[in-house]
Amino acid sequence: MLTVTARGAGPGFFAVATSFEARLYEAPRFTLTSSFAFPLSALADVAAWVARLAEGLDRRLELSLAFASAPASLAVLDIEAGRPIVVVTAVAFAASREECDSLLAPLEEGIGRRGFLDSEARRETPQQALYEVIGVRLPAGGQFAADCLWSDEEPLALFEALGAALLAAPSASSWMLVNVGSAQPPLVSPAPSAFSARGKLYVSVYAVWDDGRAAARNLAWLRETMRGFESLAAGSYVGEADLVARPSSAAQSFSPAAWQRLNDLRDRYDPERLFCWYPGLA
Repeated sequence: MLTVTARGAGPGFFAVATSFEARLYEAPRFTLTSSFAFPLSALADVAAWVARLAEGLDRRLELSLAFASAPASLAVLDIEAGRPIVVVTAVAFAASREECDSLLAPLEEGIGRRGFLDSEARRETPQQALYEVIGVRLPAGGQFAADCLWSDEEPLALFEALGAALLAAPSASSWMLVNVGSAQPPLVSPAPSAFSARGKLYVSVYAVWDDGRAAARNLAWLRETMRGFESLAAGSYVGEADLVARPSSAAQSFSPAAWQRLNDLRDRYDPERLFCWYPGLA
């Protein structure tokens, strides 16, 4: 029973694992990435495109969007450095280069062609390279705060809210990441777990700044942004939610049944409350 809790309870896990076994699976032999950049003025077209892609999204494709400030390299698309943009990224995981190509090629047509850069097309990106792509936006020495939500809203409503929040950010380094889920079942069936809150779209909001004196302003922006997203949210993810600022996000990270089971198991296995629980909750 505690195994279910260990899978997804996050900081609320009320036990100690003394040993575990790991099952290994064969990794995809090829990983290719294509990215497409657009100004925020193209959000309606981007949202319609993403909605179409999501309907039949192949589980071998990982589709995400980054709302951020434009780098200088996008001048070839007539996008000025520092201008708010949305970057659509597709990562293909497959057994061959040809299979990855076939997954990514359709994205290069239509609106994809408008945001297409040859240098960002079908790049070989081993696992470490994927981490480095995210790491560029979370620089060493910077200061960060994060929060998140799941959403089942139509992409346009959510994307417009994200774009407006980005424009209001006090730091040009702050950004937001949206992951688009596939309706296809995963290649590996998930084991029973406490992890239970999901949505069609997952959003991470990152406040990033480098001057300690700007902390209060950037934290205020993050808190206000999350309050503005409440009507769009279908839940949270316990591993990235700001549980201190929003204690209610702990319960929102689980289905009602999973949350009740976590509390019942805690009463059974930790009646004396030796282990910490979620911040702000008794």
